[in-house]
Amino acid sequence: NLSHFRDNGMANSTKNAAGQIATVGGFLFFTIFWSGLCLFFDFFIVKAGIQQLQTLGYPTVTGTVTSSEVESSNDGEGTTHRPLIKYTYVVGGKRYEGDHYRYGQMGAGGRYAHDIVASYPVGKQVEVHHSPSDPADVVLHAGLEAIDLFLMMFMLPFNLITLGLWFGGLDSVRNRLLPPEAGGARVINEGH
Repeated sequence: NLSHFRDNGMANSTKNAAGQIATVGGFLFFTIFWSGLCLFFDFFIVKAGIQQLQTLGYPTVTGTVTSSEVESSNDGEGTTHRPLIKYTYVVGGKRYEGDHYRYGQMGAGGRYAHDIVASYPVGKQVEVHHSPSDPADVVLHAGLEAIDLFLMMFMLPFNLITLGLWFGGLDSVRNRLLPPEAGGARVINEGH
């Protein structure tokens, strides 16, 4: 009978260990997946923001708008619109064509895209910001817009959750590997 209790105890501890490994594995998978997704969006938001800030120091030349229209696309969840403005400009005696309104341009609401297109009619003379090292790398709009700051603020809670997952997970692992004295309760040593 004693061996029967011992075998049941070992089986239960094996099941508990397997359950803990599955829980930790699931938590780790979720944390890595969540972190990767957040970092993916963070990378593109920050990259576009840095590029837009760099455009403030770009040299400018005068260009001419050759085409100005709203590009629409439907992804099944709704229609997004994007301003598509084409223009020509000359740098160092060489003629170039550009179509970037700004870096990180994403689809937006129809009114926003139509307002931008309306402000860049065909034939309008425009200020073109070009990279000093590559005259083909250009934008019409330099600097940040409200959408850049909104996207950074939008990602803030997701990034805080990511930090919480990593700090909470690492703290849990540390407590399992190096259990605190008295289970983490505060110990008062009065000298005797």
